[in-house]
Amino acid sequence: MTSPELALVPPLGRLAPGAALREGWRAFCLAPWPFVGFTLLLNALVVVSSLLPVVGTLASLVITFWGAVGLYRGAWSALEGRRPDWRCFSRWDGAAVTRIFLAGLLIAALCLLVLLPTLLLGFGLWWIKEALVLLPALVAVLGLVLLSCSQQFLQPVLLFQETDPFVAMGRSHRVLIGQWQGLLELITLLFLLGLAGLLALGVGVFVAQPLVACVQIAAFRQLFGHQDRTGVMAA
Repeated sequence: MTSPELALVPPLGRLAPGAALREGWRAFCLAPWPFVGFTLLLNALVVVSSLLPVVGTLASLVITFWGAVGLYRGAWSALEGRRPDWRCFSRWDGAAVTRIFLAGLLIAALCLLVLLPTLLLGFGLWWIKEALVLLPALVAVLGLVLLSCSQQFLQPVLLFQETDPFVAMGRSHRVLIGQWQGLLELITLLFLLGLAGLLALGVGVFVAQPLVACVQIAAFRQLFGHQDRTGVMAA
């Protein structure tokens, strides 16, 4: 007979937001203070770096990507049942940060490819009738929403599965085909967790941010498996 614990585990390849929330919460509770402490440091560094003249924006981006790698690495370790330590969070991985940075540039370029034709078409339609501008605007919004949803796991895929941003984007899209209901439930869940953190006098964000990372990685592992193919978790 199947044990109650195994009955709650979704089969590999099926997104189950409820199970991801439970797994993510257990992972966060394995090391709450290290998670919160690293998140506090991360946000403090981002704020300080943004005040720097000239290089402030670039420094903030690098720190943000470094922090994302650290939180995802800590979440992965906790989901494996290992309490993440400071080195797990803070260790610099230039290759991983570069992959995430390049993926961000690629997403920005795709957004421009969606927006520029829309702006040109909207400008042309405006001369015909102003109300027609809404049509390309709606198409653009729909395109951006679909792009965002299909790449919900782009950063984890780049960290743990693929090193090529183009390959990672294609794989993320293929895996999520047919998972739209679960994906929308997951996105809504992550949004509500983040919103709850903001509403808790802003202080809750230091709990919500690592918790969201844990839930997202738990959901990622449901779809993509538990193997670290790129060696991000290697000491």
